[in-house]
Amino acid sequence: MVGLYLALMVAVHNQAAPTMTLEEALAIAEQNAFSVRLAESDISAARANAAIARAALGPGATVSGSTQWSEARNSSGFGQNGSNTTSTINLAIQQIIDISRVNTLRAESAQINVKVSEYARKAVLNELRGQVKTKYLAVLQGYELVRIQEGTVASAVARLGTAQIRFEASAIPRFDVLRLESDLKKSQQDLIQAQGNYRLAKQDLNNLLARPVETDFEPVALPELSQDLEDAMAYVRGSLQNRPEVKQAETSIEALTKNREAEQRAALPTLTLQAGHTELIDPGFGQPDRTTSASATVSVPIVTGGAIKANTQRARELEERGKILLQQLQLAVAFEVRAAITQYETAAASYQTAVQNRVLAEESLRLAQLRYDENVGILLDVTIGQADLTSAQAAEVVAAYQLRLAYAALQKAVGIDDLSNMPEPTPVPVKEEE
Repeated sequence: MVGLYLALMVAVHNQAAPTMTLEEALAIAEQNAFSVRLAESDISAARANAAIARAALGPGATVSGSTQWSEARNSSGFGQNGSNTTSTINLAIQQIIDISRVNTLRAESAQINVKVSEYARKAVLNELRGQVKTKYLAVLQGYELVRIQEGTVASAVARLGTAQIRFEASAIPRFDVLRLESDLKKSQQDLIQAQGNYRLAKQDLNNLLARPVETDFEPVALPELSQDLEDAMAYVRGSLQNRPEVKQAETSIEALTKNREAEQRAALPTLTLQAGHTELIDPGFGQPDRTTSASATVSVPIVTGGAIKANTQRARELEERGKILLQQLQLAVAFEVRAAITQYETAAASYQTAVQNRVLAEESLRLAQLRYDENVGILLDVTIGQADLTSAQAAEVVAAYQLRLAYAALQKAVGIDDLSNMPEPTPVPVKEEE
């Protein structure tokens, strides 16, 4: 039975799934994720709105054609009798001279909103990358926990084989063999649970990557992580400089400012130039063959019922609200950075403790096994030592990936993956002595 189980383990290992690195997972997410596709759709919509706003600046031209049929009957005998068909082609051109700059400001605001949408897409990507890293690390953690349980099962199998030999030689009681068989079953059960958690972690990542959840893959281990961090203020400065949410809020204020200026200028005069040309095909009696006209119109709002003032006040409040939200966002980003640093420092200390605990558990099991083999110890010490070692190994893996999760959270909080080159503080200008 034990040999059959080992054969099954070897067969599973031989059927290796294709590997997928973290960078490959990030690339798949950026290409397939629904949130990114929605953000790209918002950019296209913003560009269309900008084109509509620019179109308001003119010029505009319209061509129209018409055909008119008429019939006249004069019973007095005087005048022209009969039917007449007249075809007309009209060309009208209009150009708004934006002397008030209202349409220009609105077009500039719409163009700035395109940048706002682009920053929004970057913010979605930053959030998505953080989610992918979190779920990929969960897969790696599940993979390592499966390896630990497989090692525990292999140790239990080897220990049981040795015990059976010793039992047949009447060196140990039957109870020890039964206890080791029970431990093996428990280890196999724990391995099945670990394998199930590992599959669930891969399915969760596949779901985030917007691909079939059953797509199999094997994660690739990440390089060693440096535990040295810079001063917290360096990362805060980096976040305020790099976070797309902050740039999005700053750019939104620029667009709101343009809108407010446009509303303030809505009471200024507007100049419109118009020109038209009409061609008559088969003109009737007394009708001209063609007509050309041009005009200039100046419009000045006199009574608007307070709409211009109300619109200006609303635009001003929206601009002020944008500034308040920017300040709130800056504080939230700074807090997120500091929380990530605290999480990282806590995880680093926890990881060091977990490593030391695992070393002690290995030594404890080694001594318990040695004493038992020399018939001066009891089997209970060995089984407890094995359980403690498995638990310590699992705790070390969890602590290691908690450390990586904290680092990924710091990368997301700062807005970039490379945290080695943070901006220097702005020097304070030195006052010259009089």
